[in-house]
Amino acid sequence: MEVIEPRSDPCLPALARLLGAGELVAYRPTRRAVVRLPDDGAGHGRFAKVLRPGRAARIVARHHAMEAAASAAGPGFPSFPRVLEWSDGEGLVVLSGAPGRSLYALVRQDPGATGPATAVGRALACLHVAPLPSGLRAAPRARPLDRWMPRIAPFVDAATLARYESVLVGLPPAREAGRPGLVHGDLHDGNVFVRDDEVALIDLDAAGAGDPAIDVGTLAAHLVLRGLQAGGDPGPGRRMVLSLVRAYVEAGGPAEEPAIGGACARGLFRLACVYVVRPRWRGACPALLEEAARSDP
Repeated sequence: MEVIEPRSDPCLPALARLLGAGELVAYRPTRRAVVRLPDDGAGHGRFAKVLRPGRAARIVARHHAMEAAASAAGPGFPSFPRVLEWSDGEGLVVLSGAPGRSLYALVRQDPGATGPATAVGRALACLHVAPLPSGLRAAPRARPLDRWMPRIAPFVDAATLARYESVLVGLPPAREAGRPGLVHGDLHDGNVFVRDDEVALIDLDAAGAGDPAIDVGTLAAHLVLRGLQAGGDPGPGRRMVLSLVRAYVEAGGPAEEPAIGGACARGLFRLACVYVVRPRWRGACPALLEEAARSDP
């Protein structure tokens, strides 16, 4: 094991300078960091995303693609942070803040609240039907779920591992996506901000052309998780998911409910693998597996 001090991270040279001016809010050693910078004087928040040198341009390109999509889309298209400055040589992108509060914070405050989920469902429908900007890259594909089995094996007993394997075998297979849509690509409740009916998306690093069902299903899986974390009951999460999917379908979202259900089931299984190695939330994993086995949104 090697201990890395953020100020001396050899792969993120811009980080040391920024730490003197702001607060470190996210950090993956040698890979990326996010620093909250002081407001711009007009009360607008700013965040610096620090990457390895040479990797900023691709993120800026995705933001520009989203700007092009927003200009061609109808009302209800989600907002997103603006690029204020960037340097590919430094691996630095400075972004404006997002309005409202994160969906994660809203759900933690009021588990089962359906209003924010409804607003997000409508916004995602607008995102997914927007014209694809020219030159937009494909969103990253999800990795096979069976890669998790050897990773969790050292942390669980034989019976638990057998349960994971049985659920994995019964999961609906990933479908071949139809016409690709404009997707976020890494949609969880920490990347969604809501203020009344306005929805903003942050962290557009994986945005591109992809399967809209994965966006909706992945977010749905996280809503179920938050309900379980709040009280151990899947009911609140199910209510939020129902509101999310219903609003999405009614607003004309292109992903069909069976595809969303399959993506949600796979997302729940993935979360059960992630959280089984975290002692605080390991107790939620049996319920996550049970919800994954239901295979419906």
